[in-house]
Amino acid sequence: MGESIGTYEVVDEGDCWSLCQETPRCEFYSYDSSFLEGFCFLYSSCPVIDESCSTCTTSENECPLLSCQVPGECLGVLVMVVVSRSTPLECVTSLFRQIDEFNTRGDEGECAAACVEQLLCNWYTYFTDSGKCVLYNTCQVTEDNCEDCFTSEKGCGDDSQGE
Repeated sequence: MGESIGTYEVVDEGDCWSLCQETPRCEFYSYDSSFLEGFCFLYSSCPVIDESCSTCTTSENECPLLSCQVPGECLGVLVMVVVSRSTPLECVTSLFRQIDEFNTRGDEGECAAACVEQLLCNWYTYFTDSGKCVLYNTCQVTEDNCEDCFTSEKGCGDDSQGE
């Protein structure tokens, strides 16, 4: 790691990121969630990232946080619908084109992987009861219209985010 410019007790990674944004010379932060309250480490540089901490997330000050597991369904530009074995296949029509590709997915991790596989996907909504996964290009707004779904940004389901 680089030159340390402070260590703070914080509630979550969002607080750590905000603290780095507000601290002069802070270019990188590391958030460690292994404690009851998380710890935030601020750095002026980061020539090497120590990957031995499985409960740590390190990011640049300029990198925005990902929005992960936001309650509700995305109201954005649809890329495709991915259904589980238990969901009947249905044609879904967007304003721009008909979606006729369907794959079988079973859990949120597989839904996140489907989003990574699709070049145009930047967001996904996962329905926990049915296993249905809806991929979106954009998602400026979510609608809290379902109790069994949440929306996440591409990258949330991988292990590097700690979600």
